Amino acid sequence: PTRRPVSTRRPTRRPTRRPTRRPTRHPSPPSSPSRSERSPPTRRPTPNRRPSRPTGGSSSRCVGDDKPETRRDGQRYKFKLEGEDAQCVDRRGRHYENGEISDVRDFEECAKRCVKDIRSGMLDSLRGIDYDCDGRVCHCLFDRGTLSESRNRRVFDRSNRDENGDGPVDDTSRERDFYCGKLIDMWEGSEAVDGGEDVTAVVE
Repeated sequence: PTRRPVSTRRPTRRPTRRPTRRPTRHPSPPSSPSRSERSPPTRRPTPNRRPSRPTGGSSSRCVGDDKPETRRDGQRYKFKLEGEDAQCVDRRGRHYENGEISDVRDFEECAKRCVKDIRSGMLDSLRGIDYDCDGRVCHCLFDRGTLSESRNRRVFDRSNRDENGDGPVDDTSRERDFYCGKLIDMWEGSEAVDGGEDVTAVVE
């Protein structure tokens, strides 16, 4: 029998190339809208801030009575709140020498202590008070030279003799957390000696 012819060709190989990889680039983000297309951001309303200190009246924490009165030896002494955030000065803008009393509750107590705690001979030179509310310190104000005597200084925790104020309180200078009180009247017995806005008629 005749043989079938044997093919001498080798079978062709399959292609060896692998398929190409997918592109690795991320799709570009969409373009941002132009300024004209953007909606303007809405601002939140800013709350109204409260004033740091009361206006148009004395602070109830520091001043219970803005015209305190106190008695000593049959006489009554009346003070008036002259200014807040302020210290007392005379007509020439000078501060007064003063004696300090610590741990004083408020403006009213300061007025009482400056009348009752000092020597009676010092009352004629008393012009007013400066109350430091933040430090709870009461400053009793006197004409210059009053505290030159050591016995007049003993009643105070500290004293300041470097100031030259003299005569009635006439104005104030700015000082935070201080309250200036002016001595305005003194009553003798049942009759009042009115110093008005000038205490000279009372103590001189």
